Amino acid sequence: MMAVTTYRLPSAREFLPSVNDKDAMKKTIRVHMLIERALLRHIRKALPHPEAIDLKPLAFLVKVDLAIALGQLKADLKGPLSRVNSIRNKYAHEPATRLTTKMTTDLWNALPRRLQDELHALFRRRFSKQPKSMLTQVLGILYLDARGLPSRKPLKL
Repeated sequence: MMAVTTYRLPSAREFLPSVNDKDAMKKTIRVHMLIERALLRHIRKALPHPEAIDLKPLAFLVKVDLAIALGQLKADLKGPLSRVNSIRNKYAHEPATRLTTKMTTDLWNALPRRLQDELHALFRRRFSKQPKSMLTQVLGILYLDARGLPSRKPLKL
């Protein structure tokens, strides 16, 4: 029987520096990791015998699908999480990659309308389509939604 790993959700003290990092590559990789940790926590909670499976070696998008199948993640997050995974993979495998307007526009367009509306409401005049700002805003709301927290209160991003 395998030992069950308990995945702790990061505190605001851990999350905020990750999402606010000035370096887009570090920000993307760190928040991707935090989202993955949230997915693993939800999947484990939904499994009747979580000790029977080692989830760590599963690909990120398989974890997304599994979380959706178990009712632990809204299906409309698959597209944007796939985009985040693509950006993360670009950074991980091509270190010279620079964040582009196209990357963040594609990420924005994959975001469900409910989250686009929420971001507009949260940031009002401070909402920005500049690539680094857009990345921060979208990664933040994706993490909060994947984590299962209400994202109604504005974060100091």
